[in-house]
Amino acid sequence: MAQAITNRIGANLPIYRLRYDKQSGWTTADDLIRLEDDATDINITNTGGAIILLDWAAASNESIDYPAQNVAIRFYDYIFGQLHKGRSLAEIPIHLIGHSRGCSLNAKIALNLAVRGVLVDQVTTLDPHPVRPVLGNDLIPVTYINVLFADNYYRTGLTSGESIAGATNANLSEAIRGTSLFCNEHTEVHTYYHGTIALTSTTDGDCAVEDVWYQKSTARNATGYSFSRFVNPRLTRPLSGINESISGAGGMGSRVSVASAQQDWSNAGFDQRSTIPSVVTVGQEVGIPYYFADWSSAQTITFQTDADTNPFNSFRSQIGSTNQNSLPTGSIGTGIFRWTPTTADVGTHYIRIRGGNAKNARFDYYFRPITVQVAPVAAPSIASVSPSALASSISTQLINIYGSNFKAAGDPSASTLIIRDPANIAYVRAPIFLSSSQLQYNITVQSAVGKW
Repeated sequence: MAQAITNRIGANLPIYRLRYDKQSGWTTADDLIRLEDDATDINITNTGGAIILLDWAAASNESIDYPAQNVAIRFYDYIFGQLHKGRSLAEIPIHLIGHSRGCSLNAKIALNLAVRGVLVDQVTTLDPHPVRPVLGNDLIPVTYINVLFADNYYRTGLTSGESIAGATNANLSEAIRGTSLFCNEHTEVHTYYHGTIALTSTTDGDCAVEDVWYQKSTARNATGYSFSRFVNPRLTRPLSGINESISGAGGMGSRVSVASAQQDWSNAGFDQRSTIPSVVTVGQEVGIPYYFADWSSAQTITFQTDADTNPFNSFRSQIGSTNQNSLPTGSIGTGIFRWTPTTADVGTHYIRIRGGNAKNARFDYYFRPITVQVAPVAAPSIASVSPSALASSISTQLINIYGSNFKAAGDPSASTLIIRDPANIAYVRAPIFLSSSQLQYNITVQSAVGKW
């Protein structure tokens, strides 16, 4: 799935695998999190992002001794509880995807992020199946106040999944029936989602992607991963999964409140499904919608242009900033930044946003680039020349040229006159600029007769 995501979004994001390594004993206290495949650290500085796979196969079948939320704490501490190459992974947008008990694990990670006031762009749950209460005590997946959008895909029957309040729920019971003991209906929900990432793939590596699933539910390119922030910006996210506390978004997704004195992260970002023109001209105002939230202090939100979508390799220029007051816990504000490009902004840019307070800052980009063009110069036009004819004379004679869109000397498009003699030889001359509608020029016609 990880490689399919990088292929779909067209970005060469690094893929890391974290393995939960059980040690002796029956608790998670002594267990270790190991970074696999010869990697020494998670590095988001080169590309501005990463895909991280959480491998907890060593404990996932021991539901009594290893509740999913306990394992999640160890993963959370490794991923977000320390810096990686000098950066916090909380500085960039987050999408959590989990299957079966992994939904409970991700719910705990989302909860811990809520405790710190970190917004999560999306939580995707695939046939959530917390093991409880007899054979385990997994956390029941819920949708917390920091989740902007939640989508859930489930079915009932063998190893039954469940709906989740606050998410947009897709019941696949009629579409997915299972094809074998290994590729049963519970496993195939994962395969179903893989098919919405790799739109032409016939398998996820283990089970076959069946066309009939999407024929009986939703078109393959209009569900699942197509709701991600990276793809298909014209596909509207269902309001049922959008956080109801985002100002003006019309979201209907309920959220579970989380109160904490540690909610010290500043958030700012873009809804990738908002509309911003792709081409503008110098002097044309552009409205850029954004969201923000800081539940403990005031924040400063800055906007910059950039050559790419990596916030860790500098930016081109700052184009504005605004200050926002602290918001009540759970509230997410929205605004429109109004930018009027100048000639210094001519070129193609990504727009970067940074929300920061005295302790922390987060970044986001609007993924579709904006091209700023030089404003078109209206062509000059001559309406009349006075006098309309000049008699022969060795002395200079003043003519007045009337028209429109004349430019003064010093302007890149400064007006010039082209005067031709009886032999049709052209002479380029600089006139006296009086206004955009009047020029003057002192001309000597000598033995010729001037006619205009």
